[in-house]
Amino acid sequence: MNKIKKWVLYWGVFFVRQLSKILFIFPIEKNKYLFSSYSGRAFSCSPKEIFEKIFNQQKDSAKYVWRLSNADDLPEKYRKNVKIVGKMSLSFFYHYITSEYIITNSYIPPFIAKRKKQTIIETWHGGGSYKIVGTRVKNISNLQKQCLDIMSRYATYFLSSCKKSDIWINEDMHIDKNKIIKSGLPRNDVFFNEKYVSETAKEVREKLKISSDTKIILYAPTFRGGKDLSDGVYNQFSKQLDVLRMLKAFEKRFNQKFQLLIREHPPVEPTLLENSIDVTSWPDIQPLLCAADFFITDYSSCMWDYALLNRPGFLFVPDLEDYLDDRGFYMPIETWPYPFAKDNNTLEKLIEEFDYQTSKEKIAKHLKEFGSYENGSATQKAVELLEEVRKEN
Repeated sequence: MNKIKKWVLYWGVFFVRQLSKILFIFPIEKNKYLFSSYSGRAFSCSPKEIFEKIFNQQKDSAKYVWRLSNADDLPEKYRKNVKIVGKMSLSFFYHYITSEYIITNSYIPPFIAKRKKQTIIETWHGGGSYKIVGTRVKNISNLQKQCLDIMSRYATYFLSSCKKSDIWINEDMHIDKNKIIKSGLPRNDVFFNEKYVSETAKEVREKLKISSDTKIILYAPTFRGGKDLSDGVYNQFSKQLDVLRMLKAFEKRFNQKFQLLIREHPPVEPTLLENSIDVTSWPDIQPLLCAADFFITDYSSCMWDYALLNRPGFLFVPDLEDYLDDRGFYMPIETWPYPFAKDNNTLEKLIEEFDYQTSKEKIAKHLKEFGSYENGSATQKAVELLEEVRKEN
């Protein structure tokens, strides 16, 4: 029965993709952009940064479409100029087929055909080179294989954060090397703007009512998929972090008050831990990273983003052996930007023995070894790339 379901799903997606070609009767609209972040879940990440750059430069001379589940996610200042379409609406199909440029940070829809004169920029949603992705993932589903096949054929360009990323983008996403743009991720440009970082940190504190004399710790674990990653069900990570013990260790080491923020990885539902503030609903993690004095994660590529701020963090990985067995890593965890702890005892010891200089040296070494392309110009490079394509067309 499972094989039949997979067969039906595969050919169902293929049939819908062929059916979508009927919409080719509608012409591609010149200078029309469609943006999608996390398959329409939010107005965020690199597509948002590229959109805002293009909007500020072109405004009324271009057409803009955003794929969003919740129309209220789009800031009011843009609503007059932007068409909002639902995640799986007929309007989305139409505008996808008729847009000249498509910018996304997740899988390209495998059920919609691409036209020859369309340009698709895949920004992806994670930098660095940590947990295994693409065709190397164990028990990958047929649908995931279809998504990867479509992305490798349909993506015009794929943005890369570093030299190590180039490898998995090419080998496991099957993206041709000449499609890989060595630009960094547009969402990370903000970290190279000191004024933005400081002002954003202040705004986050005001919104969350956290005083300036209280240090902020952001905890952002990734999702767990269980042994069979092909079932598409993400089981919430059983929280083993001893929050009170961790906070006491921080307060003892730095002689200051600390506040913990928790941001779950979509699509995991938030679970509030004691003495913490849930910030899972924030569409972008970048403002939270700007506000965080310390960062705790496990295998999330957000550690790449945070390392660009040259700020300290820790990896809490109580299920390290299971995760290695389930997913695996590209690079040994010892080469990552932050020290790791498999239990609360070790985490407490790492906090007690923390040294700023050692932390900065480890981060710098990590970024150098991974060959970072990040320098604050990724958004501009993406926009210039689109401009070159526009001139050629």
